[in-house]
Amino acid sequence: MKKIIALSIIIFSIFFTQTTSAHYKPNTLHIKKHAINLYWCGKTEKYCEAGRQAWEIAGCETGNTYNIWAKNGQYLGIFQMGSFARSLYGHGWNVWDQAKAAHKYYVASGRDWSPWTCRWAAY
Repeated sequence: MKKIIALSIIIFSIFFTQTTSAHYKPNTLHIKKHAINLYWCGKTEKYCEAGRQAWEIAGCETGNTYNIWAKNGQYLGIFQMGSFARSLYGHGWNVWDQAKAAHKYYVASGRDWSPWTCRWAAY
């Protein structure tokens, strides 16, 4: 009986931890895409053209690493926002805060990618 209980626990833990752990790791490309889609498309799993463009901009700005710790002089994060833009629109040390701040900047720019060096990547 003890062997059956132990085996049941092992099978249960393998099944449930594998299906959830990959989705909730905070620094995966999958989660980064969800964060971008949330702010540009309105839902984490919704695809839209603005979300695709934001994903391409973030990739170009970080050398396709999508690293939230990316740094180029004063420019920081997945969207490489400068110190002045960060002071106006915010910044954080996770992809959700960085995507939210970049979206605010994008909206304030007239829904235009002109503030980004890699603006060409959106088109």
